[in-house]
Order: sequence, then C-alpha cells, then structure tokens
Amino acid sequence: MVNEETRAAVVALHKQGMRNPAIVKMLDLHRNKVKRIVDRFEATGEIKDRHRSGRPRTARTAIFRKAIKAKIQRNPARSTRKLAKEHGNTESAMERSARF
Repeated sequence: MVNEETRAAVVALHKQGMRNPAIVKMLDLHRNKVKRIVDRFEATGEIKDRHRSGRPRTARTAIFRKAIKAKIQRNPARSTRKLAKEHGNTESAMERSARF
C-alpha cells in the first residue's frame, strides 16, 4: 500500500504534466501503482483510500486499547473476564487489546 503523501506526490507530478514513466522513476514505484493512483484521481478527484467493506473494528480502536491499558496498569490483577463484562466485549478481544 502507498501512503497518502506518496499518492499526493504522484497526483501533483501528474498535474504538472509529467508522464507516468517519469513519475515511476522519480518516486521508485511500480508502474501499475502509479497508473492506478492517477486513474482513481481522474475518476473520483480524490487521493484518499476508498472505504473498505466489512465489519468495523470496535475492540481494537486506539482509544479503546488506551483505556484498557490504563485499567490494567491501575490494577494488573484485574481479569480479562471482568474487563470484557465491563466493556461488553469478548474475553479474547480483551486479551488482544492488552497485548498491544
């Protein structure tokens, strides 16, 4: 995957009139990646990632993990079962959140 800064650079160079092979050499990207970025920009006018389908993350969001870590630091003996019950999540989700 290419980050948003790189996509912005590709689009900026394309807008300046630079052709794809020159962009490929300058940014050291694969030609198909540059073509896809340019094509998507021309079609949608955006460089952001498209929304992905699937179930949204609830147990692994940054805010949630931070809250879990804070609770564990305050009371390291607290069980994952109790944490899961408090937050309405599964025990395995709590274990994963505590690990990261």
